[in-house]
Amino acid sequence: MDMITPHRSNWLTVVPEIHEELFEFWNQISPPKGLPTRDSFTEDDLERWPGHLHLVELIDDDDAKFIVYGSAVGELHGRDWTGKRFSETEYEDPKTLLGYYHDVRDARRPLAHVVNASVESKYRRWSRLFIPFADDADTVRYIMVHSVLIE
Repeated sequence: MDMITPHRSNWLTVVPEIHEELFEFWNQISPPKGLPTRDSFTEDDLERWPGHLHLVELIDDDDAKFIVYGSAVGELHGRDWTGKRFSETEYEDPKTLLGYYHDVRDARRPLAHVVNASVESKYRRWSRLFIPFADDADTVRYIMVHSVLIE
């Protein structure tokens, strides 16, 4: 499944197999033109990915907010950022974190990467798929992230 590659060099050019089901779901709920909205799915639709999804609302160019922070991911990291703005988190570099979401906003397509992130003071490899959702005006306002520990 091909994807476009925006500014950051660590975006993958294909969707990793671990994310294919969510990528296909996004394609199924996408209208012929434009993007799916947050109303395009229900909580029941997302039961296949328990605890591994974050839903982020882009507030402005300088901040975003975790509407939902995946519980399984939160347990591994020892934190729950549900309801927190990026600027309120303990993340080492909120601007870099926000940059990933801006790339997805600008590309208007799902993007995936594999990153090293600290878990219990050890760096572990995570695979992440970022998928955009529009507001009623077809502007990317929400981004869902499927985050899975792979090593």
